[in-house]
Amino acid sequence: MMGRSLVVLVVLLFASCSGGGKQPCVNCGPDNGVDQPDMGGGDDSGSADMPTTADVAVGDVGSGGEDASDPDTGNAGDMGVDGGGDVGMDADVGVTCLAEELLCGGVCATCPADVNVATYACAAAECVIATCDVGYETCSGGCCLPAGPAPSGPVSTQSFSALDTSIALDKDGYPQISYRNFFNTNIEHARWDGRAWVITVVETGVQPEKPALAIDALDRPHVAWLESDPFDLKYAVRTGAGWQVETVDAGGDVGNYASLAIDSMNRPHIAYQDATNATLKYARHDGTAWVIETVDAGGGNTGWFSTLALDSNGRPHIAYSDFSLFAVRYARWNGATWQIESVETRPSIPQYVTMDLDSMDRAHIAYLDNPVVDLRYVRWNGTAWVGQTVDALANFGSSSTIKVDGSDYPHIEYADATTDKARVARFDGAAWMIQDISPLENIGPSSSIAVDSAGGEHISLSIKGPGPVELRYLNL
Repeated sequence: MMGRSLVVLVVLLFASCSGGGKQPCVNCGPDNGVDQPDMGGGDDSGSADMPTTADVAVGDVGSGGEDASDPDTGNAGDMGVDGGGDVGMDADVGVTCLAEELLCGGVCATCPADVNVATYACAAAECVIATCDVGYETCSGGCCLPAGPAPSGPVSTQSFSALDTSIALDKDGYPQISYRNFFNTNIEHARWDGRAWVITVVETGVQPEKPALAIDALDRPHVAWLESDPFDLKYAVRTGAGWQVETVDAGGDVGNYASLAIDSMNRPHIAYQDATNATLKYARHDGTAWVIETVDAGGGNTGWFSTLALDSNGRPHIAYSDFSLFAVRYARWNGATWQIESVETRPSIPQYVTMDLDSMDRAHIAYLDNPVVDLRYVRWNGTAWVGQTVDALANFGSSSTIKVDGSDYPHIEYADATTDKARVARFDGAAWMIQDISPLENIGPSSSIAVDSAGGEHISLSIKGPGPVELRYLNL
């Protein structure tokens, strides 16, 4: 009856795992995906099956041939008696892991540290997060709060001087911001990934000015800017390989007031001033190379504050200031030639010209009128240009940007230099509503606005304080 005695021995060896043993037991239980063979049967055992530990595979008990008629005896398995009568134990028996470890494939694997983890599991020989606490979800960093809109507040806690911001929204409605870091002369890009701001350097030490940001249909950011030493027009796009930077136009002082738009083929278009010749220029990429042309040579002092938008046919529209005419000018490509006209002529020079197109490809233009220091708004109604004063400012501001929402209503972000406040003026179809959006802090130059599909406003701006200028984001 050697086989019967060995069955009793095996049962005694593992009795501690059935609940209440003195030695720690990892993953004890009747079934964790491991086959549970019979360990007894017949009249001598008085029991059909005996539960085993999860981490030990127990085979049938064998013997040298005695009691071979017993239905549950046979050749020794992972845990049993071999033909020579020796007891063989699996390698996992008696293994005790630390609190931060999990037994995976016979090895104590260290689990990722995260206070919001609910359970862990084994993946091959590694410990991985299986589930997170309620209200959290798995992410690349462990267990994170669910992805969502960016909250209003600082984009970075680092000390740097962020100027000339430009904001755009990706297909999820998340903001991205380009800006120049005055402290280290870098051009940089900040992207909200749903949980945090991710900041990358586009190019280092280039003394950039007025970077313009646009996002294509693949959610790739594109940036155009004037590099001030030498004074060249630069362009960059972020791909899987990182930022790809190139020079678009060089020779003289070119690239001032760069304005960027992306067409339906994800190709960039840039309007900018050639300051050497005081002309308005336009560059587009045809898929192979840059095609550059002069749009308006003017009276020798034009192309200031250029702003570009593409219509539903991918054709460019450009608004800008002509200092020699004291006029806001508008150039539109009709498929064959440029059509150029003056939108408004003022007693002095219009500044900070900005433009957007509505669903009918009609232009909406805003600018700051100096020295009258009014915020002006002009739109094409299909027959003529119609203008009005939106805000009679007490002093000249430092920037303005306009975006048109899904209802074709304009939203204008601008600065009042007297009160040191950034403001938003929005038209609701009947009247203009004006809101101070930074009542407690001074603002740096060149804030920017984007409007989402629901009409929500997203604003990037620089906050001047006792130290470096801080980059901030507002979700209104």
